[in-house]
Amino acid sequence: MAELIAVDWGTSSLRSARLGADGVVVEERAFPRGILSVPKDGFAAVFDQCFGDWMTPPGTRSLIAHALRSPGLLQSAFSVCTLSLFDRLPMAERPSYLSGLAIGEELRSRPLERGAQLVVVGADALTRRYERALAQRGVRMRSVGTQAAWRGLWDIARTT
Repeated sequence: MAELIAVDWGTSSLRSARLGADGVVVEERAFPRGILSVPKDGFAAVFDQCFGDWMTPPGTRSLIAHALRSPGLLQSAFSVCTLSLFDRLPMAERPSYLSGLAIGEELRSRPLERGAQLVVVGADALTRRYERALAQRGVRMRSVGTQAAWRGLWDIARTT
């Protein structure tokens, strides 16, 4: 398989890894350009701005992962936009605020038993937020880091 651009496009950030033909991470990039900061017709332009140079080798593919899982999350995201419009939420605090809302909504909408253990895949800053939130519910967590996300996307790309 040719190189793969594995992308995790979340609500508050955009992360990606360029994987070589063997699936090994060659380079990683991250930007504060989550899906909520991009106009509905602007995704291709943002992708090209952030990763266009990675797409130049012939045969390079990209695989983008993201899911908005609940209407509650969309309502929370709207509240961030509203607070921002009235200068009640500084730009620098928006990604962290959004991340907290997303984690809170995800955990609220899932039945989790006290004493259970979850495995969380993601960047260190994000997994630390999950760990704090899960601890409030009495749930233990183990983090496996971003390499597992890139490897998972690589495995999916190999099957398509």
